[in-house]
Amino acid sequence: MYTDVMIDIETTGRIPGCAIIQIAAVPFNMNTGKISTNVFKMSINLDKQKQKGFNLDSNTIGWWIKENSKLFTQLSQSNNHYVDVGSRFQQWFRSLDNSRNIRVWGNSNRFDLGILEGWYQKSIGIKQFEPFWNTWLERDVRTLAMLDPQIKANTKFEGIKHNAIDDCKHQIKYCRAIVRKYKLKIS
Repeated sequence: MYTDVMIDIETTGRIPGCAIIQIAAVPFNMNTGKISTNVFKMSINLDKQKQKGFNLDSNTIGWWIKENSKLFTQLSQSNNHYVDVGSRFQQWFRSLDNSRNIRVWGNSNRFDLGILEGWYQKSIGIKQFEPFWNTWLERDVRTLAMLDPQIKANTKFEGIKHNAIDDCKHQIKYCRAIVRKYKLKIS
């Protein structure tokens, strides 16, 4: 059974209200290491978000241009409308077995999950967004990684950095290695 979901987003900023150009999520079991093949990965059109008034941070856009402008262009020019992606992500998450009891991981949880909440608020035009995951089950990748920063540093990255699905899988790998090394029981 999958007890956890790693979420990663790619954005045009660092605060709630910024545009998101990709959402990915991977179910897994932190205690056993089992990873699901039922993953979520969608890119999101940036122009439609700009029209809605989502924020774009010039420093973040500059970072993308230096880091991987080809990936940024590919993700941001997607045909997927932000409302459709938000709806599909919510449907995917709720379709998971035991979705109300799944631990949700972000790197950090206030970055990925906080920006995602702000994005949903702006997308659907409401002041208060009630997350479809239980907020008391949010977990923080950065906090876990600080137990042994060398494990993260020495974990080989596979795939394309800043492609959200590859980032999710990488985060699962080093978090799982820390849990195994210290015999932690995540609850």
